[in-house]
Amino acid sequence: MEDLKAFQCSSLAIREAVNYYRWLYNDFKDYIGDSILEIGGGIGNFSNLLSDRKRLVIVDIVEEVVQRLDNIFEDKANVSVFKADICDKGFVDSVIKNGFDTIICVNVLEHIADDIGALKNMRELLSTRGGHLLLLVPAHEILFSDLDRVVGHHRRYNKKPLRQKLEQAGFSINKLYYLNCLGAIGWFINYKILKYKEVVCQSTDRQIKIFDRFLVPLVSRMESILKPPFGISLIAVCDTKPYTK
Repeated sequence: MEDLKAFQCSSLAIREAVNYYRWLYNDFKDYIGDSILEIGGGIGNFSNLLSDRKRLVIVDIVEEVVQRLDNIFEDKANVSVFKADICDKGFVDSVIKNGFDTIICVNVLEHIADDIGALKNMRELLSTRGGHLLLLVPAHEILFSDLDRVVGHHRRYNKKPLRQKLEQAGFSINKLYYLNCLGAIGWFINYKILKYKEVVCQSTDRQIKIFDRFLVPLVSRMESILKPPFGISLIAVCDTKPYTK
């Protein structure tokens, strides 16, 4: 399973990328409510930053990921972890009555063949309260590489196609912008020119550590002032209102 491959090859450097995940959190924090659904918990980097909220539900389709996150948060009564698929209408129907005011989906949508169907289910889960979808996906079709295929990516996203899909799913777009221009340059060199086929190796592991420790504080500050015209990721902040009968 592609998601399991991605989980197994995550390096210690990625797990310890504290500054990077704090950067993402800071971009989202003004839109994060008290009742959160996180789709795709991965190795838990982002989940840790959300675990002080009133209610956090984490879902993932990989059993090993679910078990690991369940162990991490076993002492947190406000955190629940489930094995579930956002494309499963049965799952949506089972949790919709409680509703969420925030859905967070970081580096997951690209793994889903029917991404519009998944987005429509996310919209449905925000229907009772209204709220925000906070989405991060890999950016730029031109950067699609052999590594994307190895880890199970169906696509990378440009602004216009993502906007169209979000609007088709019923979302209003508050913000849509590229993130981490240096990461895009590094990806192009490592995976398009040098054609690495692993998420991490000795070279990229070192790059991740240096980037997180020394460059993220600088780049995040710069991009908070002026959004770049390209980046390794594309962020969408989407608004919804409750459905009215």
